[in-house]
Amino acid sequence: MRKFIIFLFVSLIVLEGTLGAREISGTDFVRNINILFLREDYRQLIDEADKGLRRYRLSRKEKNEILYLEGLSCIKTGNCKRARDIFNEILQTGRDGYREKAYIGIADSYFYAKESDKARQAYEEILKRFPESDRLNYIYKNLEAASGGRLTREGPTYYIVQLGAFRSLRNAKKLTGRLARKKFEYYIQKTAKNGRTLYRVRAGKFSNKSYAMRLYGKLKKKGFPAKVIIE
Repeated sequence: MRKFIIFLFVSLIVLEGTLGAREISGTDFVRNINILFLREDYRQLIDEADKGLRRYRLSRKEKNEILYLEGLSCIKTGNCKRARDIFNEILQTGRDGYREKAYIGIADSYFYAKESDKARQAYEEILKRFPESDRLNYIYKNLEAASGGRLTREGPTYYIVQLGAFRSLRNAKKLTGRLARKKFEYYIQKTAKNGRTLYRVRAGKFSNKSYAMRLYGKLKKKGFPAKVIIE
């Protein structure tokens, strides 16, 4: 009986150690940080991220995911300098899926801090580093805003990248579903023409024609029936 009790006690210690090792993997920690971000609880996320990064053994990908969400949260709470430090820490870890996101995060940190010249330079650097970025529309939009509308205008007001116009919202959403799967940003514009409702699927609106043509080229390369129209 005594031997059996000792055996149980040792087994519990081993089991506890196993559970502890599993906890150290950081799976629950990473999931909880994502939940805090979705809840927009940015200050709590920053606090938990700082504690967890010291406590848990994480893979490089897990650590960069946490740092990225912490950096975004710092921007949301107005601490743009700290956000830049965090994004630069991601860049020091080498190449992975968060490298481009970190560069965009740095540019955004200048943009939201209203440091327009630095933001413009940072966005232009992203376009050089990642000419095939899935976020071209977002980058161009912020680049234009950071430039204070001083970009060269060629002709009429805006250049629109449009992929289709549908009488059925359902058909428009079929196309946007394809765009989403390819990670393109898009929007649907509801309008009326000849007394009928139309749903226009668009991927960008620019005051600079070259930006529109660049996005147009990428969409065509991926097989989408894009065209550039002027409004």
